[in-house]
Amino acid sequence: MPVFSLFFIKTSYAVHLGPFLLVVLLADLGICALGTLLATISMSSRARDLLLPIVFLPLVVPVLIAATAATTGIFARGDGLGSLGGKLLFLAVYDAIFLVAAYGTYEFAIGE
Repeated sequence: MPVFSLFFIKTSYAVHLGPFLLVVLLADLGICALGTLLATISMSSRARDLLLPIVFLPLVVPVLIAATAATTGIFARGDGLGSLGGKLLFLAVYDAIFLVAAYGTYEFAIGE
């Protein structure tokens, strides 16, 4: 994105940097939490190389859709944090669910 904006976009994105970094942080946290949880659970499986992508990809799609919609709102329409509230709330709740699930299943997943 930075190279694209350097050569083809004439406006500055410095105004939108705060909301964009918040979206990136929440999306990255969700992807990392989900990936770590599923990798830990599938670690003891014999088919872990096949199991992890089959389970991970459908579960990560909502994060990607919300992050893409929020980023489009930030850069294309100039939305602020107020109008991105629903998408940011979804990302935060998604992150919280999988972080709590990872914390709750840690002993079970590592103990096997």
